[in-house]
Amino acid sequence: MVPGVERPAIGSAIPSRGGYTYMLDLGANAACTPEQLLQFGVMGSILAADLPGAHQMPRVGLLNIGEEEIKGNEIVRAAHHLLAASGLNYVGFVEGHDIFSDKIDVVVTDGFTGNVALKTMEGAARLIADTLREEFTRNFARKLGALAPGPRSTRFAPG
Repeated sequence: MVPGVERPAIGSAIPSRGGYTYMLDLGANAACTPEQLLQFGVMGSILAADLPGAHQMPRVGLLNIGEEEIKGNEIVRAAHHLLAASGLNYVGFVEGHDIFSDKIDVVVTDGFTGNVALKTMEGAARLIADTLREEFTRNFARKLGALAPGPRSTRFAPG
């Protein structure tokens, strides 16, 4: 364990409009204290600073059910105050759709919520891929179109 860090967090770089959004915790800690969420913000900020194209001071957001100060449970609201006073480049509460925006570089959440969000993203991506595959192979002309050379694909992992 690292001194000053009560619990480790699972994190991942999520492709976004701004390049990548580093999100944590994604499942290691189902329930967290406000202090642990602050620690995740610090860890995420350090990790996100090393991502390609990242800001010197990564923008950190706390996942919540809305951006308004009164939204969220007691733990999230308390973590909001700790993050705001931390010296991090804390932008405040963010919502699920902000994960893919260029508004933030780090999303902090507890492992329960983060894991649900991650599994939802994976399911949506699988649905889109399956739907496209079905459409491109529906008839012979579309199968030929799917085989035609197109632009090169881009890599979805940082580095």
